[in-house]
Amino acid sequence: NLYNEVGTPGTVPTTRMTYLQAGQRLNEEAVPVKDRVCIMTPGMNSNLVDASSGLLNPQGTISDQYKSGMQGLGLGFEFRMDQNCRTQKVGAQGGNPVVNGSGQTGNSLITNGWTGSTQVLNAGDVFTIGTLTAGVLAVNPQNRQTTGALRQFVVTANVTSDSSGNATIPVSGPSGFGIVTAGPFQTVTVSPTTGWAINVNGAANTNTYRGVAFHPDCFALGCADLPLYSGVDMGERASSKELGMSIRLIRAYDIFEDRAPTRLDVLYGFLTKYPELGCRICN
Repeated sequence: NLYNEVGTPGTVPTTRMTYLQAGQRLNEEAVPVKDRVCIMTPGMNSNLVDASSGLLNPQGTISDQYKSGMQGLGLGFEFRMDQNCRTQKVGAQGGNPVVNGSGQTGNSLITNGWTGSTQVLNAGDVFTIGTLTAGVLAVNPQNRQTTGALRQFVVTANVTSDSSGNATIPVSGPSGFGIVTAGPFQTVTVSPTTGWAINVNGAANTNTYRGVAFHPDCFALGCADLPLYSGVDMGERASSKELGMSIRLIRAYDIFEDRAPTRLDVLYGFLTKYPELGCRICN
């Protein structure tokens, strides 16, 4: 559900520029510079370490990269590698989709020109509207001035066109808002005009991994304090307010089998609290 995305789906970044562009996108969203993290796929990590191998400074960092095979700290991020990065399959698309109706605002966009009776977009797809000279541009949340880049939106639910190629796209942007042209929650320079093209990031049916660059405040994890029970051998709860974690341990005694069964329980939930603090990186 992050709307900002850099890179090309299906193409693993081979230079440092893609990660610098992710940092640029966060800067344009007024994201704090300190504590930024970038989670990469194994392929992204190996390519970035190789791209950095010719650097001479700082020598300690380059030495650590050589020894560990991991990128580490650099380019404004603390880099981590994770084999569990999620994939995103781009929808079937089709046709020549455009905006159908000028002056639209909010979290839905009426369009037409799609291939008829097709699931044209998948939840999580990212798209822009129009061109740099005639399109919907992003604004900086601090000064409401244009960043000079097209505003990216993320599709929040699968979209299927009707038999005539019409489709209404549910969209989200900064702080969950969609198209807002004025006021304290302004997200774009202008509302779209009829005929402006819908440009989806990625070829149809492309299914590839995504890395993510973000500030820790982008996401939130919460755990419930599960109840403790009497009549057992042991019942304890380990909690951390700083991490938002709570884990319950209960140990009982089985008199028939002469054993002490033990269980650990975590009841948790997570969400993207501030999507403007994150940017996906295509693999």
